[in-house]
Amino acid sequence: MGKVLAFAAIFVTLLLAGDRLAAWGLQKLVARSQDRYVAMYEGRAKADIVVLGNSRADNHFPPEMMAHALGVTTVNLGLGGVSTALAEALMKDYIERNGAPKLIVLEATVLEVDPSVIGDMMIFTSYSPRIADLVKGNAPRLYYTTRVFKLFQYNNEMLWRLLYHVWKPPFDRVHSGSMTPELLEEIRKRGDYHMTSFAENEAALRRMVDYARQRDIPVRIVVTPYLKEQFGKFTNFPTWKAKVEGLARGQRVWDYSHSFDNPALFRDSEHMNSAGTTRLLQVMVHDGFYDEVRAASKTTHSVLVRSDYAPSCGRNSSGNNPSSCSSSEFARYGK
Repeated sequence: MGKVLAFAAIFVTLLLAGDRLAAWGLQKLVARSQDRYVAMYEGRAKADIVVLGNSRADNHFPPEMMAHALGVTTVNLGLGGVSTALAEALMKDYIERNGAPKLIVLEATVLEVDPSVIGDMMIFTSYSPRIADLVKGNAPRLYYTTRVFKLFQYNNEMLWRLLYHVWKPPFDRVHSGSMTPELLEEIRKRGDYHMTSFAENEAALRRMVDYARQRDIPVRIVVTPYLKEQFGKFTNFPTWKAKVEGLARGQRVWDYSHSFDNPALFRDSEHMNSAGTTRLLQVMVHDGFYDEVRAASKTTHSVLVRSDYAPSCGRNSSGNNPSSCSSSEFARYGK
């Protein structure tokens, strides 16, 4: 019996020691990654603009394109499955490690993401006590498992993305391609959709706005475009938007939700493709969305918006729609 217990003790000791040694090695390797989240947590991501939100933020605010257009640096911390509660943790972690940006951009549909789901962001619990607290509050069994077995936090797809960027630099996460006729027809046949928000997310949004105000950081809350056929399925968008405006502490909500009619600008019902993202950036620059952070010079080596840009190309008080602008009315985004 004594030998069995001794063997078990040795086995458990070696198991835990091996687990910690392997986790330490992975952490050292991950710390070398050029990935945006690792750069942020390692204090290597000081930027003019920080973007937060779900996949719609991730895909609609490409940093390289914005650098060409605006002459500013951008860190995009948006990702599919990120809730407002998680975005709050990312925002505060960013500011503590990299300093205050000149502008925070938050895509408002992050309110719809279930705050109890942490997903692949669990890998950053070793970096962020805030994310660790979210995991502990929403999935305590998972949290304590990662405390016992350190390797467990690396058991997700995010690890491979981080390792890929150890050797490869990051790139703009924009969609290529466009809607297929079959997908467009499937979207048209969908039923109505009721937009939602979670109380935990609503409280997080209020705290985010207050936190930024206390540090004199401007916040832009924005609803990026939906495919027209998808937007038409929303049964309560006006009341949902009014709720967002109430949560925004007086901040304007920049609404581009139904600003583009052309399905060729979309990859699916919720995400624009590269052409659509370029067009959206052009319109937002024209509307003054980035005025507080734009470089002193109005032109860079890639001119995005002409000085004589026609006001009728933006959605304005008279209801004009950007999608009605001809291609000649937009300057091209170049390399």
